[in-house]
Amino acid sequence: MEIQFKKLINKPSTLTCVRIDGPTTWIKLYPGIEAHDLAHYAVETALEFQDAFYGMVAKGSNMEDFELPRDIRPETVLPQNLSEEALITEHLVNLIMTKAQ
Repeated sequence: MEIQFKKLINKPSTLTCVRIDGPTTWIKLYPGIEAHDLAHYAVETALEFQDAFYGMVAKGSNMEDFELPRDIRPETVLPQNLSEEALITEHLVNLIMTKAQ
């Protein structure tokens, strides 16, 4: 999967993922979230995780699904259905973000 971060001037930045089979998913990145999503990439790549955020996106989840209110999210992105890798990644990213601030 190709991951594209685009920093825009006077507009929110964007994160686009282009899956191997062609479909794309993207979201606007508001201030502060860029570093969070970059930290996800770093953690998932360093630990070779396949079932955390970017792995879920590569397998078909849409990024905007993670931002929906819990009562209308797809089952696959509900907190109780996340993989151990996804939970570990989120904790590590949050620790990195706390340290970075």
